[in-house]
Amino acid sequence: MLFRSDHIKQNSEHYGNLFKMHQHLQTAKNSLVGALETNEGEYAHAIGGVASKPEGFVYSHQGEPTKLVNRAEFARQNLLKARPGAAPKDVHHTIAFGRMNPPTAGHEEVVKQLHNVAKETGGGHTLILSHSHGTKDGKNPLTPEQKLKHARNAFPGTNIEVASKDKPTLLHHAVDLYNKGVTHLHFTGGSDRQQMADMLKKYNGVKSAHGYYNFKDVQFHSSGEREEGAQGVKGISGTKLRGLVSSGKKKEFNANLSSQMKPEHKEQLYNDLRKAMGHK
Repeated sequence: MLFRSDHIKQNSEHYGNLFKMHQHLQTAKNSLVGALETNEGEYAHAIGGVASKPEGFVYSHQGEPTKLVNRAEFARQNLLKARPGAAPKDVHHTIAFGRMNPPTAGHEEVVKQLHNVAKETGGGHTLILSHSHGTKDGKNPLTPEQKLKHARNAFPGTNIEVASKDKPTLLHHAVDLYNKGVTHLHFTGGSDRQQMADMLKKYNGVKSAHGYYNFKDVQFHSSGEREEGAQGVKGISGTKLRGLVSSGKKKEFNANLSSQMKPEHKEQLYNDLRKAMGHK
């Protein structure tokens, strides 16, 4: 076992590339399956009398058959299928969504609420960072990769991912969670995220460009009021911290970051922002 562990550490880059290749192949396969699913054809598909997507598709190349299956949808149907005599299982998941460019002490309150709701409901959680970067208004100086690194330093023990081309919006992530078997969706954020919560509820059970989801329930859990310019946590924002970086006020900048962030990580964040914003 020790040899295997050392071998993995010594070849971590190769293993990482292998997993990346697998992810790319899976994404390509899901894109192909998604395109095939849009072709209704002459057959109807149902599970227990309820309309569903096809289980999969089979094609033959030189006499060798290959089956393409949307594993997420397949898993979702298995999760929703009750065992004989058992009630259908409720699966809860809590999400939060934001630019976090950079992550602040205000965002820390959102993350605390994220964990609290997930614990109360007995489900999982995900903090989703937007993919925005390099916009002309200067609000997104950090790259998605930098945001992910600093968010992980700011909020240890939190499941964090960055929105991608395949899942660019909050609605796309809701579709993905629904396809994975989630039945109850919980959304946390400051009072300024109420519109996002309303949008999640608006599209529940509605087919649209982002896909389709139909949760039993969509709930918004506010982490508190947001008030630009207010004293304390309520007034902390990415805009305020970027302003402190531009003014060279490092001490005040550090005081407005997550309490869980180590001093060396605060220093890295400050320097990354200075560089990204064009300051020496």
